[in-house]
Amino acid sequence: MDADAFFRRTDRLYRAWRGLDPSDLSSAGADAIFVGVGVDEDLVYSRSTSLQTWLVGHELTDTLAVFCADAMHFLASKKKVDFLRPLETASENYPSVPGVRLHVRDKVREEEEGEEEVGRVLNSISEHKILSPQADNDKKNFEKLLEAIRSSNSGKTLGVFTKDLKFPSGFMDAWRSFWSKNKGEMAQADVAAAMTAVMAPKEDGELAVIKKAAGVTSEIFSKYLKEQIMDIIDNDKKVKHAKLAEGVEKAVSDKKYVHHLDTDQLEVCYPPIVQSGGNYKLKFSVVSDKEPVHFGAIICSFGARYKSYCSNIVRTMLVDPSEKIQVCNKRQIVEFWYVLTCPFPPPCSKRTTFSSLWRSTSSPS
Repeated sequence: MDADAFFRRTDRLYRAWRGLDPSDLSSAGADAIFVGVGVDEDLVYSRSTSLQTWLVGHELTDTLAVFCADAMHFLASKKKVDFLRPLETASENYPSVPGVRLHVRDKVREEEEGEEEVGRVLNSISEHKILSPQADNDKKNFEKLLEAIRSSNSGKTLGVFTKDLKFPSGFMDAWRSFWSKNKGEMAQADVAAAMTAVMAPKEDGELAVIKKAAGVTSEIFSKYLKEQIMDIIDNDKKVKHAKLAEGVEKAVSDKKYVHHLDTDQLEVCYPPIVQSGGNYKLKFSVVSDKEPVHFGAIICSFGARYKSYCSNIVRTMLVDPSEKIQVCNKRQIVEFWYVLTCPFPPPCSKRTTFSSLWRSTSSPS
């Protein structure tokens, strides 16, 4: 646990929220900010997990965080609270941000404290007693968070990450049920985009990690993927897109391509994507199919993720293109680069200008 990084970054968050730094977070009207993470093995990325990683360096499942004007509250299992405990004791050394308040989930306390607690549960059952911490689904803890939310600023609006509100898990279901019954007239405001902007500037340490991730991505593309594709073309091999993508994923943990990095903290950002033969879908959710590599236009997408920081590369390889295609593509690339690097006078935006340029350069010439 890097307590200094936690408080340094929460200071940035609170400065933006209080309007001390330019940010949309202060104008969102949130009196408190709620972040809840459940359990979803299929969900790779979310703003909630990104915020957790940014602040504490790890993803904490089944954990609620409430940022209030006078305190930062965390509700989690005992093991996770023990992990966060240094923040509670160190908060007095960082007067620019509110203190940390930790709450242990009653519902899972028995599950985590071993056989002794299990014995107590069985004894209570045999005596026809019901353990109130389990029976109320963390109701008392939820009440503490609700009181903190209502006491924060005017207590009328809760800032949330709207897309993450349906995070699955029994714990999150219990919170949603409690909130719907007890929120009263409290409104919700989506602060996801504003919070993303707060997290966007990278510190030197973060940049160093990103550069290492990018170095791995570049190394694997240059020394593995590109070489594999060239070998397939030169020797007229029939290799499936999925097989080629599988090789890229394995290469990420191969010491031959990864030098002086902890491979236990290295993984792919998403399953590598290889497409060719006219069937192209430019989304990161696409899965490489079982069709063989076609010797025309081959699009490859993948990236290495190191210590939770991602890099990405997308390359289009043209096999024996005509002179006309090469000239047209070069012209488009130069024009796109000019658009992306030049300032835009209001009311123009990069998005509208880029769309206009795309339509004009995509037209037959």
